Amino acid sequence: MSGIQQSQATIVQQPISTLLKQVDFIGAFLVTAGFALFVFSLTSASKASSGWTSPEILSCLIIGVALVFAFLGWQWYIGSKGDKSGVQPLMPLSIWKYPNLGLVMIIVTLGFINFTGVLMFWSTLWFQEINKVSPLMTTARYLPQVIGGFLVNAFAAYTLHIIPGKLLLIVGMASFTGSTLLFALQPANVSYWAMAFPSLCLSVIGADLVYMVSNLFVSESVPNNLKSTAGAVFNTVIALANTIGLGAGAAVANSVANRGPHAGESAEDFTVRTYQSAFWFATAATAIATVLCLFVKVGRQGHEKPGDIEDSTSENGADGVVEGVAGSRQINGSGTTVIAAEGQEKDLGADHRTPIQSLSALDFDEKGTTVANSPVPPEVRDLEAEIEEKRVK
Repeated sequence: MSGIQQSQATIVQQPISTLLKQVDFIGAFLVTAGFALFVFSLTSASKASSGWTSPEILSCLIIGVALVFAFLGWQWYIGSKGDKSGVQPLMPLSIWKYPNLGLVMIIVTLGFINFTGVLMFWSTLWFQEINKVSPLMTTARYLPQVIGGFLVNAFAAYTLHIIPGKLLLIVGMASFTGSTLLFALQPANVSYWAMAFPSLCLSVIGADLVYMVSNLFVSESVPNNLKSTAGAVFNTVIALANTIGLGAGAAVANSVANRGPHAGESAEDFTVRTYQSAFWFATAATAIATVLCLFVKVGRQGHEKPGDIEDSTSENGADGVVEGVAGSRQINGSGTTVIAAEGQEKDLGADHRTPIQSLSALDFDEKGTTVANSPVPPEVRDLEAEIEEKRVK
């Protein structure tokens, strides 16, 4: 903490002009303009005169994608120069070298394309345009999400450190898939309690589980100096997923609407089929994400109960677990007890701390791997007493 306070004091003492020189204005412009043009092309293609072949749509799409790649190239350029440029990259590309981090980001993106990008927007239109419900009653129909959110968060608070994160991600993505699938199959005249109610309940299960597990994993899978950057990238990915989901869902629905109704199809059935196409798109997105969850390595998240060894994950995303004090306790040459994580022995006695002080401290290896972070078990205290007794003799 003293180091953090010193760094904060140093930043405060710097003039504003010096701080502004460190801001990556070029990167901010490239990524903002790139995604703005990309989303604009998604939402406007179906309404353009010639669809995707319209010059304005093609130009916006090509320029938008080019700007995003230019942003990545610029981040690599200023990152390769190190401190020489003075500009701090918005998104250091080195953050993506940690295994499973990129895959988790893809899974989160597909999940929130489903949830906020499609389900929340198109379900509101469904209630008001198909079910002819007032805005006030539409709001009341979302109350199950509020109640379910409290229950899911309470469940997660007591189980995140017990249930593997991979399993929770699979459950969350399957819940996302089921929520939009129910709307995609829902007839116009069916009761709210038959399909919309369970859909909204499933959606909040997916949203809370996926957000909590992935957020904790992203924070714990990078070293301390990249945690704030990883958190910022994570929240930016969710915001972009919401925007892309709205644009892509609207593009799919508009493409169906532009084709017109089938022969003999009523106006109501045509509207229902248009809305359902957006839900089918969201269902396909999270179905792919559910399959991707099978290949991700995410261990248990959060803290163990007092007295347990923390199930920590190193910066490379490995699922290394300290199996227990008996299996990981070692004695180094000076007689100091240490705990070795992932097969690496740490000399915690180098600073002349007692064994119990060494074990109760939070130590990291050169890769940021947690070595010990728990109260000292009784057997370790006994061993420490024996060592002290031998030293006295």
